[in-house]
Amino acid sequence: MEDELRCGQCCGFYHVPVLLECRHALCLACARELQKATTPPRGEDEGGEGGESNCSEVDKLSVLSDADSGVSCSSRPTSLVDPPPPPAYTITCPSCTAVTATDESGAGGLPRYRVLAAVVDKHLERYQVAEPCQLCEGSGAPRPAQVFCDQCLVFYCSACRDACHPARGPLATHWLVSVAEGRALVRARRREREGRCPRHPQEHVSMFCRTCRIPVCVLCLTHDQQHHHHHDVHALNALTKTHKVM
Repeated sequence: MEDELRCGQCCGFYHVPVLLECRHALCLACARELQKATTPPRGEDEGGEGGESNCSEVDKLSVLSDADSGVSCSSRPTSLVDPPPPPAYTITCPSCTAVTATDESGAGGLPRYRVLAAVVDKHLERYQVAEPCQLCEGSGAPRPAQVFCDQCLVFYCSACRDACHPARGPLATHWLVSVAEGRALVRARRREREGRCPRHPQEHVSMFCRTCRIPVCVLCLTHDQQHHHHHDVHALNALTKTHKVM
């Protein structure tokens, strides 16, 4: 089972896992490392206007033909609506090489895999898997952490704590807790971050766009109207109560 709880990119236990379109998971940090900015196809600007005008003329002719025949087609005018914007980033899954397209929020806009994150936390607690020191983890064989600093938000082994976090000077006032307490604090902060908007981290999500199927904040609706203009947007708490009743 432990292999199923490890990221296919970094091979470590999933940390803030996100879900790709292929239904595989990645750590959020790994997804950000794998995301690549998309570039428009060459020659799109030169022939873009002509192609759009041709498509527009075809649509207009088809609408006129429907009008001449006396048949009303309500779905035909939707073909005149502007196409959705192209993806800003793509992420290639390391497990199956499937490509996930995202908007300009990149990997931060991918849905969080909260169930998998909870399973990983339970596994680490139950089997007492050692938390690696975050300062010596790049040295090949990280030592197990002994304490967690609530101010630095870092797991320290004994050697790194003595070298980088001495019990004197301004760092002496920092709150050092056990590894188990540190994990609980990290989970609490993770839950707090999950309530924030991925596009505007300073804002909490309060609305839900049913068209895009994502939670949004007030700034998404006021500053990013091109994304949610004329979308079906509802208050998040009201929509949650409705689903609970259903």
